[in-house]
Amino acid sequence: MFENIVGQPATDLLRDDVMHARLPAALLFVGPPASGKLTAALELARVLSCTQGGVWQCPCAPCVQHTELLSPELLVMGIKDLILEIRASARAYMSVHTQGTRYLFVRAVRKLITRFDERLWDSDDTRFSAAVSSIAELDQELASLPAQGDRRTTPEQKERVQRICVIAERLQQESLYTQLPVQQIRNAIQWVRLTPSGRKKVLIIEHAHAMHESARTAFLKILEEPPRDTLFILTTATKYAIMPTVLSRVRSYSFRERSVELQCAVITRVFHDRPTDAKNTQGVLLHYLYQFLSFSLEEVQTSVMYFWLYVCQHARCIGRIIPDTWVSVGTQPQVSGMDLTSLDSTLHFFQAHKQQHAVSLFFSLLVRHMRTLQRTTEYSARNTECFAHIAHCIEQAHRNVQLWNLTIQGTLEHLAHTIANHL
Repeated sequence: MFENIVGQPATDLLRDDVMHARLPAALLFVGPPASGKLTAALELARVLSCTQGGVWQCPCAPCVQHTELLSPELLVMGIKDLILEIRASARAYMSVHTQGTRYLFVRAVRKLITRFDERLWDSDDTRFSAAVSSIAELDQELASLPAQGDRRTTPEQKERVQRICVIAERLQQESLYTQLPVQQIRNAIQWVRLTPSGRKKVLIIEHAHAMHESARTAFLKILEEPPRDTLFILTTATKYAIMPTVLSRVRSYSFRERSVELQCAVITRVFHDRPTDAKNTQGVLLHYLYQFLSFSLEEVQTSVMYFWLYVCQHARCIGRIIPDTWVSVGTQPQVSGMDLTSLDSTLHFFQAHKQQHAVSLFFSLLVRHMRTLQRTTEYSARNTECFAHIAHCIEQAHRNVQLWNLTIQGTLEHLAHTIANHL
């Protein structure tokens, strides 16, 4: 069990708890993006349903269903951008036609499809109604995928895989909620109260911090008296955003940031590819996945520079003294001559690219830019305090967009004025 997880000591703890029957009713997997939290949760669900002790590649009926993500005893819900994983898995499948790469691609797509399980949605929900035809198309296309054979990519295979990726992206963008609604939590609660047909029901909630307040309250009630035959697995990258009353009812497992070597091993072993930036000191796996974005990192960097120059101009307008080096560091040629009296240049990027990764990358690169400025600034207690406060404000702004669904325009306007007043 857990042989498909690379370099995560948390799986050793999980294995030990399973073997000694010490699992509680609710677990929380905490760790950065791409650290294997969902993969571990799905593997744990398979192990608990297995009729042969959870052995790897078990042929029993429950394990086969879990491998294809078609188990009736599993529900996966939560907000997540899955398009990068789907595209990366598609490349792996097209490059190496094996049973393993087929499962990789099929599971990546089904991680999205399973969030539209009819047990979670109301039949009159307009988003669900719009998603039905796309789900049917995806199911049909996935069923037609050959497991293995000629390693050469045929035009027909390439067309089918590309079609699957396009349909999946449309499904995510048009029908997936940006916050987990309370009605889905209520529907999931009704499901977990039913007696399982197998050994154990498993409900996985990804990004558990991204629930509406009413959804959190409803979920807390079921955690207080969990059904005996159900396991709840929550995942998050921000443990502090989970309600304390929820934290007190779950057992946490920490998924660490893997070393560069281990991240490279994931790319080689899972995606059958080479890292795009193995010299990077961190985030090699995410950097690899970013190549499948519909926009370039250069576009994000340019957007960050637009924002920073707008901040500097506003700071000077209110009487702050801004060193010229702060304006020139990292500035790209295309920024020169732009109208920086408003945030229009920055907002244009978000209007063109509405994926969740666009927002996360923007704030990540903004923090990186501030660290670059700090290294070029003369050390003083005041400057250190200033940059620490700015970093906190950026983190808070990201949280406001990601967790509380505030608009990017209003958030950046407030952030720009806050930073300018502290320079």
